[in-house]
Amino acid sequence: MFIPTLGGRTLSRLAASAIAAAASMSLAAPVLAQTAPRPHTQPLAAVSALHMVSVSTGWAIGAQGVLRTADGGLLWHTVTPRGVRLAGNDCAYFLNAQTAWVATAPMTVSSHSTITVYSTHDAGRIWRRSVIPTGADNELTTWSLSFSGARTGWLLGDSPGAAGSMGFTIWRSGDGGVHWHAVTSVRLSGGDKIGIAAASPYRVFLTSTNPVSGARPTVAQYDAAGRSVKFSLPLCQSIANAPVADPPIFFPGGYGLLPVHGTNTTGPGINSVVYYATHNGGVTWSCTHAAPGDTVSFLYRSYSFISPREGWSEANGRLYRTTDGGMTWRRQPSNLALSAWNVNLQFVSPKLGWAALTFSQNTCWLARTSDGGRLWRTLPARVLS
Repeated sequence: MFIPTLGGRTLSRLAASAIAAAASMSLAAPVLAQTAPRPHTQPLAAVSALHMVSVSTGWAIGAQGVLRTADGGLLWHTVTPRGVRLAGNDCAYFLNAQTAWVATAPMTVSSHSTITVYSTHDAGRIWRRSVIPTGADNELTTWSLSFSGARTGWLLGDSPGAAGSMGFTIWRSGDGGVHWHAVTSVRLSGGDKIGIAAASPYRVFLTSTNPVSGARPTVAQYDAAGRSVKFSLPLCQSIANAPVADPPIFFPGGYGLLPVHGTNTTGPGINSVVYYATHNGGVTWSCTHAAPGDTVSFLYRSYSFISPREGWSEANGRLYRTTDGGMTWRRQPSNLALSAWNVNLQFVSPKLGWAALTFSQNTCWLARTSDGGRLWRTLPARVLS
């Protein structure tokens, strides 16, 4: 197990030495007496989503709210919209270094429950607030946000109705998240929704679970008018059943990958991830080979692709890499064990990547690699509060 060096202790000793030295000096030394205190920071806590956009800049969301870094992950600034306290039933979408959206909903039952979407175009300095009245009298959860550009986005949330229902509503915005309208509301007969991914400004894909034994992965496509097309994909040879499909990952040119978690045919209790591929924007999907046995939880990103062909996936604490779109995988020798409650992988180039390993609500290790995942350096990540 790769154990990181915890930061902060050296700084504490230096701070103590500086205080002692200042106390022993004459009162005629006003410069030291007026030195501003260090900003208060805390260790990085649980991270539910990590999105790096360059060698220096990235976003995260988790127990400490919405975070942004400009130094590669060493120091994170809290940029949560003022007065907003994230409660765990929220979601976010990070488009680039400047633009992001956060959707929240109340955890308590109200006769006038609303969903609120916040948008920023200046790296979190200013957030614009947009309220979606739902008419719901039940607790709401925002499940997934996806944008196909700076203006057109989609939001997946609970439908108004009895608490605990399996219904969902998809909203769409055509003006950057300022105004939203409901595209469709559906009550599921079995399973539950997982998330959405925008294929274009006019089409979005919804994925869900299927609890039936021997089930095939099911994906639904919705257009801006609410019309739907449902896909029941064939089981790949290495998968006995496929109960969970994550939102697809789309690339320019109509290329995309659909991660599907299922039981491996090699034995009971052994799970794998299969990446279905599309070359026409999701009109048709084909099987790739299964990635090694995996323990991925719903919507926890323990895989990362930088192109339709090149990506990384965590499996049982080990790192695997593909350069042919998931057709073959090879184990990436690494000095970092990816064994954690939640693993977030994020690569921005064939060599540069990050891994956020969350062990508890208050403990997250952040590591960075500059050689494609062979050697990792744990960062003493801190959050400026």
